[in-house]
Amino acid sequence: MSKHFILTGLLIAALFLGVALGRWTAPPTADAVAPAPTAAPVLTETEDTRVITARSYEVVRVIDGDTFKVLYDGDLTSVRLLDINAPERGDPKADAATNELRRMIDGQTVELEFAAARRRDNFGRLLCRVTVDGVDVGQHLLDAGLVSVYQPGPRRSNASQ
Repeated sequence: MSKHFILTGLLIAALFLGVALGRWTAPPTADAVAPAPTAAPVLTETEDTRVITARSYEVVRVIDGDTFKVLYDGDLTSVRLLDINAPERGDPKADAATNELRRMIDGQTVELEFAAARRRDNFGRLLCRVTVDGVDVGQHLLDAGLVSVYQPGPRRSNASQ
């Protein structure tokens, strides 16, 4: 057998194997209908973090009065309300802030707006302004007296505020 015959056979076998495994498909025909665009998040990969560029997400779970989780790309990601500081567990109003945030957004689709220069805090949480049905969630919690405006610096109890 010649080398040419063996190489051709290996190439054909590789092509059939690729098609069988779904690696190669025929090019689309002119009659093919393009799939409708979806609202799936667009992700930009960096070396140490993913950046969300979509805006609307379903809230999977509320953690406390200023933090919740959304699902994207199969992973849960924490989101922190930008410029808001909710009472920590054990502090006065902690349960009330958490319950109000849960009432407003748990299971709802929220809009995330990245208004900060830093998109993530030191704990990896996304820092966002959050709206649901046109209502600014952080401002609502502030107006209700359940949270305070975030003051950068050392962590302290909200009980003294």
